[in-house]
Amino acid sequence: MSRLDHVSLNFSIVCVISMLLNLAFIPQLFAQVSGSVVQETTTPHVNPIEGSEQSDNHNYGRNSSGVFQTQENYVPEWYSMVTNLPGDMSRFATGLFQTKKIPLYIGIAGITAGLMTVDNRVWLKARSLYYRSPSFRTFADDMVWTGNGKFQFGVAAAFAAYGLAIDDSRAVRTGSEIAEAILASGTADQILKHISGRQRPTDATRPGGSWTFFPNPISYQKHVPQYDAFPSGHITSTTAMLVVIADNYPELTWFRPVSYVMMGGIAISLDAYGYHWLSDIPLGIFLGYSFGQIVSHPLAFNLQSSSSGKTVQLALRPTIVPDGVGVGLNLSF
Repeated sequence: MSRLDHVSLNFSIVCVISMLLNLAFIPQLFAQVSGSVVQETTTPHVNPIEGSEQSDNHNYGRNSSGVFQTQENYVPEWYSMVTNLPGDMSRFATGLFQTKKIPLYIGIAGITAGLMTVDNRVWLKARSLYYRSPSFRTFADDMVWTGNGKFQFGVAAAFAAYGLAIDDSRAVRTGSEIAEAILASGTADQILKHISGRQRPTDATRPGGSWTFFPNPISYQKHVPQYDAFPSGHITSTTAMLVVIADNYPELTWFRPVSYVMMGGIAISLDAYGYHWLSDIPLGIFLGYSFGQIVSHPLAFNLQSSSSGKTVQLALRPTIVPDGVGVGLNLSF
């Protein structure tokens, strides 16, 4: 690979990581446009536990036994991660069809379309670097493993085991919600994969991979790499896990920035490994974030808006990269 190719690839990687870091502001954007993911309570109520009036920034609800619980002491039943799935899917579907979410959808579509224009070129250079650089190959392999659902379920089990061992309800809740978010977002991801039928980079028969909409289910199961690239399940499950942890441990202010960098590393690694095109990533982030929020707000807890009080703005702008022209997304608040 020539020096110019290395510079071009590195610049492309920086552009993609920058794009993913811009997506770090999606939580604030969701706070402005998602009224159905979680419900807001705007009138005072009396909390039976304390017998005091609760304002709209105190969250509580009833568990399956009819007992009031606050967000801090809420613990799901051991089977909730499965029995909650129909409700999670229903809340997701109900929240999709809202006109105020149109800017968000336009943004996701714009990013996806923009990345498609450079998908094949970035994949070829990333793949070349994967074979030529042992250190990059090791990094990519580790990141792909980290995005594997087994890793996320392992994290869920670790939280649950720790919580049960020391009687920490928050850790138990986090473990249960991680598992639930992975199952719910994974279901939606699989539905979309079976609709889109996009080839993985390693199995592509044309630049960018062919799309076989609504592929035959039997053929899909026999030749999965021919149909399962879009959207990325690795990014979907990783995003869902990170959102659940961040929502349950808001005092860890460093966690979200680290999460965004981790997602960027996984995205680049999935491309180099040949599992996904870069354009498979944005929709996966949307799915993971949506279900992470749904699952981590089980009792209609408030989805907090930006602490800065400023309006979140989304803008699509043409972006020039060494290999051509793409579309960039800028989010500001």
